[in-house]
Amino acid sequence: MPGRPRSTTERARLEARARRMREAGREMNDIVRATGVAGSTLYRWAAENRWRACDLVAEAEAASEAEPPLPISSTSLFPDESRGPESEGLGHSRSSSPGSRLSPGKRHLEEDAPDPKQAAAEHALGLAMTLARTGRLREAEAAMRLADRFARAAADPPMTPEARAAKAARDKAEEEESLAAARAELEARLDRLAAQLRAEEGAAEEE
Repeated sequence: MPGRPRSTTERARLEARARRMREAGREMNDIVRATGVAGSTLYRWAAENRWRACDLVAEAEAASEAEPPLPISSTSLFPDESRGPESEGLGHSRSSSPGSRLSPGKRHLEEDAPDPKQAAAEHALGLAMTLARTGRLREAEAAMRLADRFARAAADPPMTPEARAAKAARDKAEEEESLAAARAELEARLDRLAAQLRAEEGAAEEE
């Protein structure tokens, strides 16, 4: 027997909660118990509005491919600090900067705020574990790669364009060195194989 029809507002509220739980890596059984919505209905909502596990992985991968925003300099946040001593006479001091007006509690909360890349890595890792438990190994592997990419991005400090160019040059040099070593190893193997074939041919002729 079908249940009571849900209003648009009630469905939106339940679906938003279900999506948040799914994005956090929760399994569908947990979401069914938390929302009271049937699993078939949740799967239908997820398919209609693209928040299935495969959709979330694809969305996170697309977001990770986007160019990271340029870092905000301290002078853009605190312009008074770049004016020099002459600005003191205008009544602009460091005590009037936005950061100094925050209470110690708010400053502490800002300092303890999680890094977005680290949070994304933890989300992708949770999603990978959920996918692996449900047997969707290919999507779980994609989520694991995404989690690793976000974790490495969170561990690496932001680089200036010059630093990025230098790193690219180092990576290219290392790649060329690796290719040269692989080519030398291949040539050595071919030489050994050719020598072995010549030895076998000589032994056959003696017989």
